[in-house]
Amino acid sequence: MIHFLIDGWSKHICQDLIWSCYEIGLRLGTPFLIDSVGAEIAADQVVVGYRGPAAVGGVESNRYLSLPVALSDPVEEMPCGHREVSGRSLWIPRETSEPDVISGVLHLLRFFHESQIGDHERDDLSRIPPTRHPLAQAGFFIEPLLDNNVEYLRARLSQWGMDIPPPCPWGKRGEYAVCLTHDVDGPRLHTLFALARSAIYALRGDRFERESAELGLLSWLMRRPDPYWNFAHWQSLEHGLGIASTYFFHPGRVPGIRRHPRDPRYETGSPPFTRVLLELRGSGCEIGLHNPINGHSLAAYQSAKEKLEKCSAGEVSGCRGHYWAINWKDPLASWRGMQQAGFSYDASMSPMALGLRQGTLFPTTPSGHWQALDNGDRFTVFPTAVMDSYTVPRAAGTDHHFIDQAMDRLLKSVIQRRGILVLDWHVRALSNVGAWQGYLVPLLKMLKTLMEDSQCRFLTLEQARTHWSRYAKDLCVGIMA
Repeated sequence: MIHFLIDGWSKHICQDLIWSCYEIGLRLGTPFLIDSVGAEIAADQVVVGYRGPAAVGGVESNRYLSLPVALSDPVEEMPCGHREVSGRSLWIPRETSEPDVISGVLHLLRFFHESQIGDHERDDLSRIPPTRHPLAQAGFFIEPLLDNNVEYLRARLSQWGMDIPPPCPWGKRGEYAVCLTHDVDGPRLHTLFALARSAIYALRGDRFERESAELGLLSWLMRRPDPYWNFAHWQSLEHGLGIASTYFFHPGRVPGIRRHPRDPRYETGSPPFTRVLLELRGSGCEIGLHNPINGHSLAAYQSAKEKLEKCSAGEVSGCRGHYWAINWKDPLASWRGMQQAGFSYDASMSPMALGLRQGTLFPTTPSGHWQALDNGDRFTVFPTAVMDSYTVPRAAGTDHHFIDQAMDRLLKSVIQRRGILVLDWHVRALSNVGAWQGYLVPLLKMLKTLMEDSQCRFLTLEQARTHWSRYAKDLCVGIMA
């Protein structure tokens, strides 16, 4: 067992340090205790010390690893960046001779690496365009920097004779998790809104949208099935592979939420949608909320959750922001509101490109910032590293070679670390025609590779959250604060 000793810090910093050590402990994959009060320590106990300026007394353990401390107050003003140390790319304070990995982890968890991005560099939803993101500009969108900090600590501990195997959160030793998810944005082409939208883009010269407009009009006039209504086709594909996925549905009109022009134009309470919601639940799939762009108050979360639960006749425990539109300047504020509304997890953590917005291939527990982590009511956030449009050159603004390399690196990292890979494919992408031509092939190639790997475990996001929660409960022996 590892004893994290983090005494001697002010209360507001100590809370975040407990959270950081908690995330580090889960990634190390061995039982741990977090001590911020300086409890009695056995002589043979493995102690990792990150002691503050007010710490008193020495540590008598003969297995004491004292970590470099560069933490300053306020933490957000501490400059951090990339540095190569012992063959690893770490995210650590710049002005230190020895790597302070705990400060680096805290910096990423609190999104301080994004704090210097001004409003003029953000889009109309306050999101950071991928080309402007600090990790992308440093060339580390694909690199699990936070996890690398943990691996550096693992290597330091091995020097003390403590060889810790990789974590095992998903069941059997060596397994990694994959979650296939679907955003239900515009699942019908046979509507005036969808046809008009494709026609407008066609007039602007988009040949793919022109094909969608032509196909939609012809199939509508000839009374053929809607090319975008693909729930049954997804179920057939996934059932054949033994996969259950997570579907994120927009709630439709909700009192008190002003509809954004980019929000989907369907009603979950209409008969076609209530039928498919019940069918999906009956087949073992999970239903999650696709948050409206303007629906991020506590009341909005609660109302949207209640409506979707009523329409789907079951609990809705997770959500994902439409257009990734949570509070980008303060994601923790969004997640706190989601937890207060009764959600257990969120899957909006995407940098809007292939990659990792927080530098981790594992779930995080942001509720550690605002509440005690040992109270049992934890909120989980999943990184969504891959969306369908990120794998299509014309949509991603890059070429096949770059995409293939990035996907290969991501998958290898997930396998090596025993992490989680969250895939996001829109329901209409399975049509593989018109505007969605070429979107299905990358997924099929990926699924073929994954299905051939016996260490790959497919889970719904709620199943993954349950596994992660049990794993955390088993590893975290206690928190003394």
